[in-house]
Amino acid sequence: VAVGAGYAVLFAIAFLFERGFRDDAVAGSASRSSQVLGFAFYAAVFVGVTVLYGCLLLRLHERGVERDAWWLMLGIPVGLHVALWATPPLLSIDLLSYVGHGYISAAGGNPYRTPVAVLEGRPFGNELASYGWAPSAGVTPYGPLWTDIEAVGLHLTHGVRASFLFLKAVTTVASLGTAVVIWLALRGLAPSLQRLATVAWLWN
Repeated sequence: VAVGAGYAVLFAIAFLFERGFRDDAVAGSASRSSQVLGFAFYAAVFVGVTVLYGCLLLRLHERGVERDAWWLMLGIPVGLHVALWATPPLLSIDLLSYVGHGYISAAGGNPYRTPVAVLEGRPFGNELASYGWAPSAGVTPYGPLWTDIEAVGLHLTHGVRASFLFLKAVTTVASLGTAVVIWLALRGLAPSLQRLATVAWLWN
């Protein structure tokens, strides 16, 4: 519970820093010294997360995962996954570019031939830009399965925010599904590590 609360507080602080970085970048108002100080605090937040993670794994390695605490060990990281799913992208345009690739594909174009930057100045590109997107990405570098998922997101949602939340939901389910794969694989390969490894993945 303490580590989970620490994660939540540190992720909330990181989110506030990220939003400040993005706002300063858009406004062009940040001084060099404030940028350095901000990134130093930002790095310290993730050092803190790493220390908490290491302490958790060390304690679990020494004492094991007690049966009474098992659902808590699963529930807290699942809750953090969901909380992070609901946050908008702030420091990376990748997710927004995926939405753009999906838009091109859903409109009958070919994102393997058409760079997403062509959306600049168009209504959908302007909506992407309102979330911090910049038209610097090219054609999609990913395989057809992910490209089809991007297109499905646009077919189902018809908007930037709903589409990137759809894509984040897909990756959240994939992350939680990976925990299930780890659990099932280690049941036969290394039963003694089954709980520890599953927890290690979920809390990473």
